[in-house]
Amino acid sequence: MSFDSKTGTYTLNTAPLGHIGWEIADWTDTVMATAAALRRGETLPAPRIEQALADSRRLAEALAALDDELLVMARQENPLLSLRALAEAFGRHHTTINDRLKNITAGKQALRRNWLLGLPFDGSAEISEPTRKGL
Repeated sequence: MSFDSKTGTYTLNTAPLGHIGWEIADWTDTVMATAAALRRGETLPAPRIEQALADSRRLAEALAALDDELLVMARQENPLLSLRALAEAFGRHHTTINDRLKNITAGKQALRRNWLLGLPFDGSAEISEPTRKGL
């Protein structure tokens, strides 16, 4: 990754993720452009609003799946770690962490989990809708 503040460019290495990396970068670009437009006080046309909402939702779903996988990894890495310690690491309340772990253990997965992990879509999996706050 590189950043050049004089030109406003940011280079991402999407190669390890392939098309998934490009999708995440595309969604993020839309969200950032929309945030910049809102900060400038611009009124957005309907098609741009629809695209921004769709990409914002997709990015939130991908990040929720990533949050879940990181939570599972943290729990596997140190099973004796308290919920409060996990909550502190994730910046969430311990009851939120507890609820999320219960859902994951019960087989409820984030909508984009299989997409994130490169697994085939499982239409029978129970989906747990993400929140805008992640976990």
